[in-house]
Amino acid sequence: MCDAATAILVATAVSAGAQYQQGRMQASIARRNNELMKAEIANQNAQLEEEKKIAKINAFEEEEQRKDLLRKTVATQRAYNRGLENKSFLALVDYEREALAKDIANIRLGTGVETSRLANAISVNNIRAQTPDLSSFYTKSGTLAAVGTAVTGYANYSMVKSGNPGGNNTATTSTTNSSYTKSYNTSSGPVSAPNYYGGI
Repeated sequence: MCDAATAILVATAVSAGAQYQQGRMQASIARRNNELMKAEIANQNAQLEEEKKIAKINAFEEEEQRKDLLRKTVATQRAYNRGLENKSFLALVDYEREALAKDIANIRLGTGVETSRLANAISVNNIRAQTPDLSSFYTKSGTLAAVGTAVTGYANYSMVKSGNPGGNNTATTSTTNSSYTKSYNTSSGPVSAPNYYGGI
């Protein structure tokens, strides 16, 4: 069976070691979470960039389809009128061209809004990716907690080992005789016996 001082040392070592290991474990988890978050953000940003490209391609194709439709409409009207370009024909062509211009403007506006939304999402993700890695904080916290426990444990060990948990270095005892009272120190050297001969 170990004495109290040894028990304090063992308990201190176990507690400090546990605190240090807990700090390391939390740091490892924080580091891994940070890595996963950054990988997820990179994947999201790649997908958003792809969506931006697709939105621009779709907008371009839609514009070309509208232009092609106008060309076909004009060609059909010319064929119907056998090549004659009277006022009603020209008015129809102008109307179709204005409608095409509005359609293209709307397409480009929608594409601009969509690409802006995607760009904002990428920007938000990039800000998230700059979140600091807290692993060093957890490592330092665990180390400091372990050191604090070790210091406290050593102080308790020293007090118990010195045989004076109360903090005083001496214990004073008094002996009383009918004719005198003599005090002597019980912690420093031999103890003298009371003098029963009147101090002779």
